[in-house]
Amino acid sequence: MIEPVEEVEPVGSTGEGLARGRADAELAAGLAKRYPGERDRRPLGFKRVDPFIRARVIATCSATLAALGCGLAVLAASATAATCPNAKLRTGLSARLRDCRAYELVSPTKKNGYDITFRNEAVAPKGNSVTYDSLGSFAGNPAGAILDQYLSKRTAKGWSTRGISPRESSDASNLNDFYVAFSESLSRMVVQNGDPPLDRATRGTLNLYVREPGGSLRLLTLGEPRRQPFGGASFGAASSDFSHVLFEDADRLVKGASSNGQLNLYEWVDGVVRLVGANGALAGSNSGDQTGSAQRAMSPDGSRFYWTSGTAVINLEQAGVKTAITASQCTSKPSCAKGKGSGDYWMASVDDSKAFFTSNERLTNRSTATSAGYGDLYEYDATTHKLADLTVDSSSQGTAVQGVIGSSKDGSYVYYVANGVLAPGAAPGKCSLSAGPSAKCNLYAWHDGKTSFVATVSEADSGDWAFVPAYQVSTFAQLSPDGVHLLFTSSASPASGYDNAGHSEVYLYSAKRGTVKCVSCRPSGAAATGDAALARLPEDAAAAVTALQDALNNMGTGGKRVFFESADALVPQDTNRPVDVYEWEADGTGTCRSSRGCVYLISSGKSRAPSYFEDADRSGRNVFFLTLGRLVGRDKDSNYDLYDARVDGGFASPSRSSGR
Repeated sequence: MIEPVEEVEPVGSTGEGLARGRADAELAAGLAKRYPGERDRRPLGFKRVDPFIRARVIATCSATLAALGCGLAVLAASATAATCPNAKLRTGLSARLRDCRAYELVSPTKKNGYDITFRNEAVAPKGNSVTYDSLGSFAGNPAGAILDQYLSKRTAKGWSTRGISPRESSDASNLNDFYVAFSESLSRMVVQNGDPPLDRATRGTLNLYVREPGGSLRLLTLGEPRRQPFGGASFGAASSDFSHVLFEDADRLVKGASSNGQLNLYEWVDGVVRLVGANGALAGSNSGDQTGSAQRAMSPDGSRFYWTSGTAVINLEQAGVKTAITASQCTSKPSCAKGKGSGDYWMASVDDSKAFFTSNERLTNRSTATSAGYGDLYEYDATTHKLADLTVDSSSQGTAVQGVIGSSKDGSYVYYVANGVLAPGAAPGKCSLSAGPSAKCNLYAWHDGKTSFVATVSEADSGDWAFVPAYQVSTFAQLSPDGVHLLFTSSASPASGYDNAGHSEVYLYSAKRGTVKCVSCRPSGAAATGDAALARLPEDAAAAVTALQDALNNMGTGGKRVFFESADALVPQDTNRPVDVYEWEADGTGTCRSSRGCVYLISSGKSRAPSYFEDADRSGRNVFFLTLGRLVGRDKDSNYDLYDARVDGGFASPSRSSGR
């Protein structure tokens, strides 16, 4: 049990020091009530001194809590040990944040009564600009369609926001006008537009535009007049500077394209549209060629890109030269199944030098692919033009790949889920769309020719690896850029020793250590009472969302920080019932000094409604989230706002905040 602080002695005359001291006492008292110790208590004491307060915390820790990370609980009761350069700005609820974080209100204070809504957001690499949307118009946006897009930039005095919706819509029910892609710096964007068209584009269909840094629009869907009813263009992929854009359209925009209702794949290059492929049989449907939209289908410079069709497992265009990788590349015909070579593209390395796809056909001499699941997982090397089956399984069951989570930036790590037994620790799986949520299967890591078993997962977790034919994206599971760390959710309790009571928890896998750590499990060891997630959609917005256009970032550099949502109260400061946003921090990162890692609140833990994780920058220093809580004095309304919990952040505020 942790006893209240015995002594709080302000060293300076700042109110901040007193506030932090009182907060420590309150937290320690809360811990004492929440975690009553057994008889095998062990004394634990430390003394902390900083320029603001000096306090002595006397704590006792049962052996049970010690094993589960009692040190974490003690850390939660202490203020930041180091001097924060932004100490004067960490007032009100910001004073309870770890790592010198402070709340910053990103969205405008005046929003005409509208909420900041769901996830058509993107964050610039350093967290100094962010784009997001709302169901209403403000900040200079014209009265638009249902979705209005905004761009906020951080200044020395606060966040400045402007509307970037392209024009006023005459149809308030128009769901077809929205941004579908953002460049890394947020300087360029692709917007989809319905009726009325923004310029000379054909009426009665969907068009695509590139929004330039100055706000001007360039039409992508150039060419012959559009004729297909209920048709239109859909974004596929783009180079990093958006000088190359792939898109699909059933209309015949250039000579040689199909006009029979099947999709055509086009490339727009600096104002010129050309045909890439026509009348292909799309993997997973019966129409057209398709790119792997969010899964690195195009290299950053636009020189390489992949797409799938009915005539090849995967198509590569490289420096203007097309290569079709078909079943004919299998050199030993007696060991190869006959077929058209159909398959599903999943992911590529960042430079597109390696592509990963699945096929039920035996495309190499060693392949053991069967008709179960997606068959086997293959790697294609665009430099050597070699094809390799990464999931050879000689058993009668076969590998039966269920999905691919992703690969590292260089393609040296690949994570996937399969029913087959490919490494020690795995067991025969039964996952499938018809098997039900309790069916189990295996999560694997492949690295430099070796397959390792990661964890047992269930069909209920398939959101981590589900293949969505319309967009070809995995959902929320994420890799660190080097592939060493994998972040995923599971209700199958892959980390032993904790009772998740059937609820989803968030897990972090380290390939170097071969360990799976639960980052969202209760530090006390008590059974879970609610789900944890990497992200979830607000209930009022879920029906309107068609897809997540950009991958979220829940992981800081090197897998040392993880951000997630939890319906469980993981720390005593979390006194409300709704979902809150949390951070897990590795030992030695920031202020964490616990071998098991530390869990901190990012949202206030006081809001009357759920708070939602939106995104984070690469380092994890900026965490963006939605909340109804009034976390800074400037926030006076009762609408959802976008906040940034920023390390060394904060702005001068005229009044205190309530968090409710």
